[in-house]
Amino acid sequence: MIVSGDALTVSARCALVSVPPALALEIAFDPPLPEDRKALYRNAIGGWETKTLAVYDAPFWRGDGFSGQTAEPGSAAEVTLDAGPASGSPGVIASFTFGPVAQRLESLDPGVRRKAVLDALAARLGPRAANPSEFIETSWWKEEWSRGCSMAHFTLGTLTRYGHLLREPFGRVHWAGTETATISHGAIDGAVRSGQRAAAEILDRV
Repeated sequence: MIVSGDALTVSARCALVSVPPALALEIAFDPPLPEDRKALYRNAIGGWETKTLAVYDAPFWRGDGFSGQTAEPGSAAEVTLDAGPASGSPGVIASFTFGPVAQRLESLDPGVRRKAVLDALAARLGPRAANPSEFIETSWWKEEWSRGCSMAHFTLGTLTRYGHLLREPFGRVHWAGTETATISHGAIDGAVRSGQRAAAEILDRV
């Protein structure tokens, strides 16, 4: 088989596709994907999710006895996690919002949105959380190569009719990605497991 891109052409016995399902529709296949597989990918919709990283010189919350893991549905920081290194420098709090909350926050002025997030962090982790050295935002559904996060959401009836195609090879094309995982579906752990599974399929084949 031949796989071609803008700057590279590769000849291989098999290929592994691990893009989000909706992006598979933007790959030109010859022969083309059958209609049932197109329907599966067409109805795989990335979630509205934002991720914000608040960076501090040190993870002060650890010294205060906090893990950094918090939750407040509907707030400007619905879920938070300690995303900093174990070494302790820098300190990083990752904050997430989902669905309508993410869309509502996206419509706000960046300064208003920043204050809302930091106010939420300060209410849970203390006043030092209000003054990060860096503040980094990502709206995942606007990202060209993800189109949403943390995984694709399938419209009603899609998995019942077409779900078996998620892991089923298409000729010599094999499929990976967190949506194909049966353990840790939607997480990076699931994505890694899916890559191991797909690689084993190819090795068994060749």
